[in-house]
Amino acid sequence: MPLCQPRALVVPQSFVILNSMLTAAADRTPDDIFIRDITDDWSYADAATEAGSLAATLVEVGVRPGERVGVHLHKCAQSTLAMHAVVCAGAVAVPLDPAAPTTRIAAICDRMNISVVITHQPRAAGIADLVSSGAVFRCIIGIDKIDMTNPTAPGPEVIPWSDACARTPISPVDVSPEDHAYIITTSGSTGIPKGIIHTHASAMAYVDHTIDTYGVVSTDRATDIAPNHFDISTFALWTVPAAGASIVVVPEPHQRMPASLSKVVADQQATIWYSVPFLLQQLALRGDLENRDISSLRWIKFGGELMAREILEDLRPHVPDATFSNVFGPAETNQCTVANFVDIPAPPDGVLPIGTPVGGAQLRIVDAEREQPDVTAAVDDGVLWVANPALMAGYFDMAEVNAKVLVELDGERWYRTGDRVTRAPDGELTFRGRVDNQVKVRGFRIELEAVESELEKSDRVENAVVAVNRNDDGTDELIAGIFWSEEGSEPDAIEALQDHASRLLPKWSIPSLYVTLSTQIFTGSGKLDRNRLRLHLIEAFRS
Repeated sequence: MPLCQPRALVVPQSFVILNSMLTAAADRTPDDIFIRDITDDWSYADAATEAGSLAATLVEVGVRPGERVGVHLHKCAQSTLAMHAVVCAGAVAVPLDPAAPTTRIAAICDRMNISVVITHQPRAAGIADLVSSGAVFRCIIGIDKIDMTNPTAPGPEVIPWSDACARTPISPVDVSPEDHAYIITTSGSTGIPKGIIHTHASAMAYVDHTIDTYGVVSTDRATDIAPNHFDISTFALWTVPAAGASIVVVPEPHQRMPASLSKVVADQQATIWYSVPFLLQQLALRGDLENRDISSLRWIKFGGELMAREILEDLRPHVPDATFSNVFGPAETNQCTVANFVDIPAPPDGVLPIGTPVGGAQLRIVDAEREQPDVTAAVDDGVLWVANPALMAGYFDMAEVNAKVLVELDGERWYRTGDRVTRAPDGELTFRGRVDNQVKVRGFRIELEAVESELEKSDRVENAVVAVNRNDDGTDELIAGIFWSEEGSEPDAIEALQDHASRLLPKWSIPSLYVTLSTQIFTGSGKLDRNRLRLHLIEAFRS
């Protein structure tokens, strides 16, 4: 039997499927506001028309059901409309990080055979770099032209956003619940990004349980903070329109200025917040809350990394009626547990619990030392396995990895998360770290080996080890220990390595500091002992 008994299974609502969600909402309440942007509001009718027109353009340029389409925009109203347009066309949305290096985006597009991209004018230069670097597209939607330093012939077709939205909107293309809907890319230990595939059924299972868990209604206004390539965004993308509520778009510049962030929340009277803990910390410490009224927030959700309870205590006077939720679940599961609380817990070790199962999730805790498919005895401290309706279909084109992490047992598909948890007598779970070298910084998953592998591609580096350092203010940062292939670590060597890292790694996985190491440590088999070196690196950094 599963270790943790779930609540009753949530069956996806039959009246709507993911790709027809926006048109269904527009039919019900056409004049209600769906998107509240800094400069404009979008009614459900207007949003459905624009997304339907973009979908018509996709079909016109030859996009077929099941084809993967890149969505490459900064956070804005159009980034939401583009995601809905792709699924409306029956295609598979692949949100791309606009801040990622060109090499990473090109690799994703090549690997997933993405030949059509939706973007917007602020990304025109980045798209030009992408095409000039050798990425092959047949059509780019959303920019006026491409100015390339190395023109290719014949080059992709380019359709400006205004032209793409001038088509007659199409009705949602028929899809089945098991068809792929979107793919979230995340760090891979080999340096190759993993593509987490979610179906319409897994997305709708998430939608149904989040509407139920958080009581989302049409009068709610939910912050839209997370970029679409980050799984937290699925709440604003899919749950909010299913409930007929509104999203409050918070563009990246406002996220970088806490006082501006709090002003958006106050001006728009947001009722639901969802972000990584870092942004809540910035809001509490630097958000000028004494001069802002954010008391409209009735629910504050956070996830992706550990939250300091002191931050919640600082926030509480400004949101007296809010429920806090510590949300847990890797992107592969959408979400599997949550701890909801009004009174802020004070656990002896200071680590907030991640709660109990939601959304029909079934959980097992398996002995971390003996984790095998045929060894599943329940324990109270071990590796978490998850089976739930919102579980991914698998990783894109990674059959061997899927065979390792997806286990058929007792008639269920279980995902071996690699997360170590403990279970209290009352059934609540607490996250205790990873059994591998995956970490999270500001909510982004980072495979330390992947960062090390990219750094070691530099001619100047013999070996590299990367670790996470927690600062006094509770924030995390990556630091790298370098064994140089050349004598010394002159400033120009470090500068060259930083430039090398910026060309190969997403900005959130670039080390903020490089430390020269001189003493290598090896395992008994003669391999570099990276785990011991990471501890040595942290000690050297703090000394």
